[in-house]
Amino acid sequence: MSKGIFVLGTKQNVGKTYISTLMFKKLFNMGLKVAYYKPVAMGVSYNNDIVCSKEISSVYNFCNIEANISDFFTYGYENNIQPYIASVVENKKINIDKIKQDFNYLCKHFDYIIVEGFSEILVPCSIEEDIMPIDIIKELDLGVVFISSCDEESVLNDTSLNISYLLSNNVDLKGIIFNRFNKESFVDIDNKKAIEMVTGIATLTTIGNNEIFFNILGNKLKSMFSDVILDDINLDEEDIEESNSRNRFDTNFDLNSDCTLG
Repeated sequence: MSKGIFVLGTKQNVGKTYISTLMFKKLFNMGLKVAYYKPVAMGVSYNNDIVCSKEISSVYNFCNIEANISDFFTYGYENNIQPYIASVVENKKINIDKIKQDFNYLCKHFDYIIVEGFSEILVPCSIEEDIMPIDIIKELDLGVVFISSCDEESVLNDTSLNISYLLSNNVDLKGIIFNRFNKESFVDIDNKKAIEMVTGIATLTTIGNNEIFFNILGNKLKSMFSDVILDDINLDEEDIEESNSRNRFDTNFDLNSDCTLG
């Protein structure tokens, strides 16, 4: 049975992709088949048959893996703006069932799936379709790892409010990872303690600036992932045609290759 985790953060640029990459690296070096997936990717460029996503590429390049980028996102928007705006501008409506089908397909080929959120938790994915990020988390039925960046002045307030919202929606919150954490800073140390006190959620680990190792034991990392139950999904003809054209990824990654900065 495959396992998955959803990575969220207080806002953009808090280090969701960075932490996802370190998690990916750890699992990959344990000899596991692991995939990094973004339901919605922003800033995607299309040049004939070549698809480029800086975020997705960075994760696989970190482990020197050649991956077909388009296999690891469902909706790719060229405009690097909020998805509820991009979906209208580029006329690509978001369909949760399509996301679930692509996620299920990945689960049939990989042991562990890291799903990264693409926006703040209270920013709509689609106003027309009335879709919020919480809807996708619940549809995929995954637990959440929450990323908090210690270099933000409002880290206590932002983290506490986000976690309160997630808990009120009965999300399985696995814990908090503090990014850009300075172990010598009493401010970072006290903010961490305050957030734990206010939210009641434990810290999984802290990550300093420019760290390239994920300092969580392998078994603990694996235990953070939720079992995935695959469901049959009914899509319309347009979504089925798109799925068939993209479900072709190569899962024969070299498991003997060390993850290094690529």
